[in-house]
Amino acid sequence: GMYIYSLNIDCVGYDTYDAHIVVANTEQEARQLASEDKQRCEGARVWLKSAIVTLEGTYTGTEVKPHIICSSFNAG
Repeated sequence: GMYIYSLNIDCVGYDTYDAHIVVANTEQEARQLASEDKQRCEGARVWLKSAIVTLEGTYTGTEVKPHIICSSFNAG
């Protein structure tokens, strides 16, 4: 089954994301999914290397593909 991960970074400024809640099979897959968001300005590397990742629990929903549940965006 898949798991729920939270990914967090230090706030990097306006018009950037600082967190994602992701459903994925592994931590690396969660990082990859967060890094692929096309609207972000903070750069893929921060999600792949620097983000703090926490395993929150087991996903019990019906969606079978990894996905982002919600994100925190700092509008400027």
